[in-house]
Amino acid sequence: MSDPVNPARTNPPPTKRAAPRRELTDPARYVLQMFELLRSWGIPRSRVLRAAGRDEAWFSRLRGDERLTMAEVEPLFDAARALAARSDLGFEFGLRLKPTAHGLLGYGLIGSPDLESAWRLAARQQHHLTEAFALHYDRHGAGGRARFTPLVEMPDERLHFNLELLAVSVRVGVELLLGGRAPSMDVRLSMPPPPHRARYLDLLPTRFRFDPGAQPGVEVSMSRALLQMPLPMAAPGIVAGVESHLSNVRPATTAAVAWAETVMRMLRSADGAMVSAKTVAARLGVSARTVDRRLGDEGTSFSALRDEARFERARDWLVRGEFSVAQIAARLGYRDAANFSRAFRRQAGLPPTEYQRLKAASRDGPPSRPAPGGGANGPARPEPSKSATPPSDPAQATIARGRRR
Repeated sequence: MSDPVNPARTNPPPTKRAAPRRELTDPARYVLQMFELLRSWGIPRSRVLRAAGRDEAWFSRLRGDERLTMAEVEPLFDAARALAARSDLGFEFGLRLKPTAHGLLGYGLIGSPDLESAWRLAARQQHHLTEAFALHYDRHGAGGRARFTPLVEMPDERLHFNLELLAVSVRVGVELLLGGRAPSMDVRLSMPPPPHRARYLDLLPTRFRFDPGAQPGVEVSMSRALLQMPLPMAAPGIVAGVESHLSNVRPATTAAVAWAETVMRMLRSADGAMVSAKTVAARLGVSARTVDRRLGDEGTSFSALRDEARFERARDWLVRGEFSVAQIAARLGYRDAANFSRAFRRQAGLPPTEYQRLKAASRDGPPSRPAPGGGANGPARPEPSKSATPPSDPAQATIARGRRR
C-alpha cells in the first residue's frame, strides 16, 4: 500500500530469490528450568536428552546465557511433553517462570517504575526473552495491550504449549511485579480450551479466554489504572544499567529462517500500527541497516513488507466489519478516509466499500435453486456440469483483475 503521507508513491510488490537467512534463537536458561521441573516430577534429565537425541556431554556445555537455535530447543521441549504425558505442562511451566527466570532482563522489569514501563522494556528487549514470538505493546482504548505473535511455524501441540506458557507466566510475573497483588486483566489465547481449563479459575481475577479463531498468539489487555500502578521495587538507575548492557548484547545471526518471513510476521503482530525498521531491528537484536540489507538480498524492502501487512489488515477489518472506513484509515495511519480509499483502490483495484460489499456477497452465497422438477416459479434450470469450475470469490477476482492492469 502507498505511503499515507505521500499517497502517490507506491512500493513494488516483494519478489523472492535465494538469500542469506537468519536463525532464530532462545536463551538456554529456559531449557535448564524445564529440566528442573521434570526432575521434580521424577523424570531424569538423561531420559529427556536421550529422547531429544542429545547426551550429557552436550548438556554439560550449556550455560544459562547461551543461546540455542530453534532446531536445538524444539526437540527438547517435544521430548519433555511426551515424557511428562500431561496436557498442563505449559501451564505448570508458566507458573514457575518468575521475573528473575528471565536473567538480567528480569531485574530490569522488577526495577521499572510502573507496569507499563515494564511492558515497554520487555518489548524493546524481547529477543532476550524469546525469538520464537514477537512481543508488541501499545496503548489501546482505555488501557494497553500486549501481543505475543509466533514468528515460526509450529505444530498445534507445540503452539498450544507455548501459548499456555506465555499466558500463565505473564499472569504470574505481573502479580510478582505488583508486590503480590493479583492483577485484573483479560488474556486471550488462540487455541481451543484445554482439558485442564478449570485450573485457570485459580488465576482469577485475571480472565482467560480461549479462541481458536483469533489471530495466532496471546493477547493481554490491561486497564490504564493497572498499567500506571507504581511498582514497589522501582529502581530507575538499575533499569538504565540493565538496558544499556542488554542493548549491547546481540544474539548471533546464522542461517535458517528467511528475513522477509520473520519481519512480515512481526509487522502482522503490530495489528496495522505503523512500525519502524528501527523498532523491528531492535526486537531482532540487529541494526536497522542490517535489516534493510538482508531484505534487499531477498529482493524486497521494509516499506514493501509494511505496506503489504497493512493492506492485509485493512482487508481483514473490512471483511469483519468491526470498523468504518474512516476508523480503519485512522488505525492504519492515514490522514483521512479519502487517502486510505485511494491507496486501497490502487492495491486492490476497487474501493474499500466495494471490496466489503463483494466479500459480504461471497459469504452469503448464491440463491438456492429449486428442486429438480420445478416449483412455484416454474421448471427447474438444468443442473450445471460437475466438471464446471466453481465460481471464484468476486472480491478476489476483482483484485486479481486490478493487479493485472
